[in-house]
Amino acid sequence: MKSIHLTQFRHPLYNPKGDERSENCGPASLLMACRLKSKPLRPIPGLRDPESTQDGIDAVRYWMFTQADGTTVDPSKDGIEQTSSGPRRAPAEHLTLVNLVDLERGAENLGFAYQRVKDFEALKRLVSSSSPILFAGDPSASARYSERVGVDYSGGHVVLLLEYHGEDDRFLLCDPLSSKGPCWVDQSSLLEFAQSSPFRQALGLLLQ
Repeated sequence: MKSIHLTQFRHPLYNPKGDERSENCGPASLLMACRLKSKPLRPIPGLRDPESTQDGIDAVRYWMFTQADGTTVDPSKDGIEQTSSGPRRAPAEHLTLVNLVDLERGAENLGFAYQRVKDFEALKRLVSSSSPILFAGDPSASARYSERVGVDYSGGHVVLLLEYHGEDDRFLLCDPLSSKGPCWVDQSSLLEFAQSSPFRQALGLLLQ
């Protein structure tokens, strides 16, 4: 599991060419799911195939805001600026948040089947390394979560759930704001984290 972990910010191991800061938690979490499920990344038209972790995050963000036929849904958030000499990266667009519908569009464009998960019982029953779940909340809503995972952030945030261990009621997850790699988090901390979920319509998005 450690090999799939990455960060949304520059890190010598998990994202050496990353931005100093970004709002790429959604794209980063979906990229981790692609790695886990060995999904090939679609390149951004006009740019090279993704090579670095940051290239991969850029490609995932692009496909979150682009229809399958290449029609842009929101050019202010797709991370790319169209110029007379062709497309180029637009750093400011990587400071914009994504929502549940954006993640669904990206998942579909990258070859996933998906379904919304609306309660914790379903979450525990469905999550596994073969069916990871994009999960949203606010790290500042749970001091225990923040301490365990090693994040200091307030606001909507997306992570990737990988496993549930029923004997001690805890989840394995990858948080793209964490330098620790995959972490086990108890359910009560995760419930606190999810109280302010920006998804609203669902707790998470199951990917298959």
